[in-house]
Amino acid sequence: MNATKIRIVFDSVFYFSLALQGKIAIKIWELVLTQNHIELCLSAAHFNEIKAKLYGEDMRQILGVSYDEQLMGRICAKIAASHTHFYPNIKVDVCHDRDDNFLLELAKSCQANFIVTNDKQLLKLNPFEGARIVKIGEFLQQAHNWSR
Repeated sequence: MNATKIRIVFDSVFYFSLALQGKIAIKIWELVLTQNHIELCLSAAHFNEIKAKLYGEDMRQILGVSYDEQLMGRICAKIAASHTHFYPNIKVDVCHDRDDNFLLELAKSCQANFIVTNDKQLLKLNPFEGARIVKIGEFLQQAHNWSR
């Protein structure tokens, strides 16, 4: 693992769950933000997908009249401020769902220790370039161990 920080790449669906007040996502979010030895990693492609999900039609339909665009903006601002930004200059084409390759490019570029996702296609690639690919619930168990 990275000697100074544990580097983590969360799948975009994690942030979707966070915006929907998912209990596991909130627990993980609160836990990782309080740990100095954890570095959350983000790329422009990743951030663009997160914004597309938070401002997208699916989110609007799920939340209906309680959809709050200003809240989505605050969540995006918090994500941008709490993550280290990386600029992958490599191409990866190993995921069956090609739309997820940017996550692998980010993980490889930042030398991630974990990719956190529930995406079956990504989970099949575990491990990837030294990063463990784990489900969100499994990651919560792991993160609890770090906070002790």
